[in-house]
Amino acid sequence: MDKLQNDFPPPENPFSPGALKRIALATVGACFFLIVVPLSLSALVGALRQGLGPLAEHVEKGTGGVALLVGAFLLLWALIFQITEGGSFLPILPPRRLITTGPYRYCRNPLLLGLSCYYGGFGVLGYSFVTGLLATLAALALLSLYIKGVEEPRMERAFGDEYRRYRAATPFLIPQFSRAFEDPPRDS
Repeated sequence: MDKLQNDFPPPENPFSPGALKRIALATVGACFFLIVVPLSLSALVGALRQGLGPLAEHVEKGTGGVALLVGAFLLLWALIFQITEGGSFLPILPPRRLITTGPYRYCRNPLLLGLSCYYGGFGVLGYSFVTGLLATLAALALLSLYIKGVEEPRMERAFGDEYRRYRAATPFLIPQFSRAFEDPPRDS
């Protein structure tokens, strides 16, 4: 019996210890941002509503309107830049050129940022703060998965080291406005 057991090696773990740790942290992070943050903000908004009384709805709708306008501005700026600079904003078309100026100088995904703000503002204006927050989180989660899984590998294949340098120097989503005071990058 012992001889038979020794003929078969023990099953190997398909994940490295580092990969399991990253998966666990990503799961905890996702739960935090998809459950804890919305519930906490919902409670905060409820408390704010009680404190502000009738003014609360105006504050909520004003916030939604600002988010919608900021999102629309970012979307238009990024789309116009893609069109005028020869890039491709349609996911089915391969990019013709790596764009690192305009809104793409501050973050790699201004379209995602603009769309998330727009969805959030639209949700707040049409329904409630919580609906807007959930719309924003859903847009961020789904589109970030697509960008990380499909678009970034495609950009790396298409532009190689140039894209890797851009990715290392430019944040994924949260704009780095301090770059406005630096000299703009020069085309090679």
